[in-house]
Amino acid sequence: MSGPTTSDTPGTLTSSMCSCGTGARTEPAPCSTTHEGTKQSTFIVFSKEFDKQLMAFTLANSAAASGMSVTMFFTFWGITALRRPNPNRGANGKSLIDRVFGWMLPRSSKGLPLSNLQFAGLGPKLVRWRMRRLGVSSLEEQIEMAQALGVHMVLCDTSVELMGLRRSDFRDGLEIGGATACIGAAANSEVAMVI
Repeated sequence: MSGPTTSDTPGTLTSSMCSCGTGARTEPAPCSTTHEGTKQSTFIVFSKEFDKQLMAFTLANSAAASGMSVTMFFTFWGITALRRPNPNRGANGKSLIDRVFGWMLPRSSKGLPLSNLQFAGLGPKLVRWRMRRLGVSSLEEQIEMAQALGVHMVLCDTSVELMGLRRSDFRDGLEIGGATACIGAAANSEVAMVI
């Protein structure tokens, strides 16, 4: 396993022991910075399914818009929603198995399946079409909204390594850290969910 990584925020160490893997890590930095009296919410996003990701971001954005400090921790399949759409970005130097994992996983939020009524890939297209017709924000707009609202989005470091991905495979503005860094936030949260 690799050593400590840093977030996009200079001087912020975010690696730690990850509960979804093994290996020694440095002491964790908190997933979110809260001010005294600010209510917190934590969402652990495990699913790669479009409808569940949409629900997670809708809830997180609602919480952030109401003034809560929000942490979203993405682990295992959940990290795929935050991949960059270009599958070849950062592929140089990757092992064959890393490239195979990258090829098999959804390449961005636009490639996520539905949890039901997949219809060989037609289901997500129909849902997105209905969302546009009804003026419902797309998943991509929800992700951008979360970043604009200051939602702390943290990728599980061990999941990133396990899937053969790199920091450059993901959107800008994300943190990489271990699950233990979010346990404190979840323990102090008025709302804590696994999706």
